[in-house]
Amino acid sequence: MSCVLAAVLLSCATPARLPEAGSPRSEPPRARAAREQPAGDRGRTLSILSRRKQTESLWPITVKLAVSWRGYHVSATGEHLTPAELAQLERYIPLDRGRHDTRKLGEHLYVLKQRHPQSKQLVLSAEPAIRYATIVETLDAARERVEMVDGKPRRIELFPQVQFTTR
Repeated sequence: MSCVLAAVLLSCATPARLPEAGSPRSEPPRARAAREQPAGDRGRTLSILSRRKQTESLWPITVKLAVSWRGYHVSATGEHLTPAELAQLERYIPLDRGRHDTRKLGEHLYVLKQRHPQSKQLVLSAEPAIRYATIVETLDAARERVEMVDGKPRRIELFPQVQFTTR
């Protein structure tokens, strides 16, 4: 709070000089940077921006998995993601013939892991009426995925760090 107050006081104490029209300081910083950058390097700036977009998917998320008598509710939290991006990761997986659909859960968690490979944490919550066997099956689907490659099983780690919580 005092840092903010000091910054306000300093800005009020020293008179601000407005840049003259047409001076390099009067244009926006991005326009100035583009003008000062050599013509051959402008494409490099675009590639850096597109690379940043690609690395956004590498930021870790924490997956939240709620188990209820209606099915699974998967959501995520992430420090660097917008609410719209987090909403795209959310999914409701209803019961399949009266049973929790661990196959669809595993597929969705695999997609999340592909988008955010550094992510390892999963927070699991379950209603009190959920059977213990259902929780174990859910944990198995959330921790790893088994694929057959050349007739041999290959284990892919999904979200091995599981925390239990109450609703």
